[in-house]
Amino acid sequence: MLRDYPPLLRWLALGAVINSIGMAFLWPLTTTYVHLILGESLAMAGLVILLNQAASLAGNLIGGYLFDRRGPRAAVLVGLIPGVVMLALMAVWQDFYPYAALMTLYGLFWGISFPCLNALVTVAWPEGGRRAINFIYVAHNLGVAIGSGLGGFLASHSFRWAFLGSALMTLTYLGLFLAVLHRHGPRHRMKARRPQEGSMGGAPSGLMLVALGMTLSWIVYIQWQSTIAIHMQSLGVSLALYSTLWTANGAVILLGQPPLNWMVRRWMPHVKKQIIVGTVIFGAAMVVASLSGRYGSFLCGMVLMTLGEMLIWPGVPTLAAQMAPPGREGRYQGIIMGASSAGRMVGPVLGGVLYETASAMTTFYVMVGICGLVLLCFGAIRPAAASSVPHPIPLAPEEP
Repeated sequence: MLRDYPPLLRWLALGAVINSIGMAFLWPLTTTYVHLILGESLAMAGLVILLNQAASLAGNLIGGYLFDRRGPRAAVLVGLIPGVVMLALMAVWQDFYPYAALMTLYGLFWGISFPCLNALVTVAWPEGGRRAINFIYVAHNLGVAIGSGLGGFLASHSFRWAFLGSALMTLTYLGLFLAVLHRHGPRHRMKARRPQEGSMGGAPSGLMLVALGMTLSWIVYIQWQSTIAIHMQSLGVSLALYSTLWTANGAVILLGQPPLNWMVRRWMPHVKKQIIVGTVIFGAAMVVASLSGRYGSFLCGMVLMTLGEMLIWPGVPTLAAQMAPPGREGRYQGIIMGASSAGRMVGPVLGGVLYETASAMTTFYVMVGICGLVLLCFGAIRPAAASSVPHPIPLAPEEP
């Protein structure tokens, strides 16, 4: 129930919904806009996405550092205000090379703001643990589900409206975020984070294993948006049927939370186990999708992949929060977000090369093998003895 969460977290979840609606106005339309409106090849559309994700990776690292040094207010201002300017320029300047440059800059600034939400959640409600980050994860997906439909409607009239709609939602999110910090932030400026059961040691090598595991997980997941989409079309599956896979993805995420949360509480008390189970499900999803080449196998594979996603995507930031030493919450979340961007960069390229030079089945089997590497990464992380003394974590930098 919503009342089980503190007011600050409920407001941040609303902000996550608004922010995701704005993002969904933009991301699904990139390839269509470059290819059909700007008249460039699909390869050039892929290059735009690659540049955007590379810039986002850099922005994630910068944003995490800003959060720790200057607080969440400074990080979101530095990220979102220039981001709104980039979106407005996209709406009025419809030419490929300016668009590619603007999308790259937008990735940088958006990336600066993105780690702040998870970092703020872990600081503001440390006792919430994975429940807190999972709450924001569900809010993000609700926003994507709403925004995808609205963005397509706006783009069908004019892509300018989609860009301007994204800018408006970003401004709304910025205003809400700053208002929530103003109203609730002072009460949490020195909130203590108590160690949680099963918390992990914060050694840099452990964090690098977590980041590598996250990158590899995204390489597997992103195949559903790239290589598998192409493979399904080669088998005669229509785009309309392919799109229903993502409808199923959203439905499972929203409707599957109560039973999955019950299973997590009962059988996966430690977040590391949650991530490992999710990785096994990722591998099973790729196996199921490869079995028959029929639509039903892809649908079953997507349902499995979604269940794995529901365990891994909230679990990894939670693990990073448990590992983070005092004053480095933002940097740890930034590294994890950067690892996600790296996976989204490498995944389509690797999948495309495997698909074109070998076969679809080879691609599936390699992805299953990558899931095995993910298991090695997370399995190698060892719990560390948690200190019994809580430490204060400020939401904003100390006054000089």
